[in-house]
Amino acid sequence: MPPAIDSSTDSKQHQHTALQSLADHYALPVHQVAALYEAELTQLSEHASIKQYLVMLAIKHVDEQLRTDKQRH
Repeated sequence: MPPAIDSSTDSKQHQHTALQSLADHYALPVHQVAALYEAELTQLSEHASIKQYLVMLAIKHVDEQLRTDKQRH
């Protein structure tokens, strides 16, 4: 599990909303998108010295990954 970047209720709600939106857009289960997000966030967290925007970057990277996968099929 990645380190908590922002544990506020507001931030968690925004994360959930973003992941739900990606899941809906790509017609995937939320748990599948969440797993991609957790993996991406963990990877980014390991190398980042400034962690303020990691959640946003992780969501963007997951979106790009899903878009690329969708284009291949």
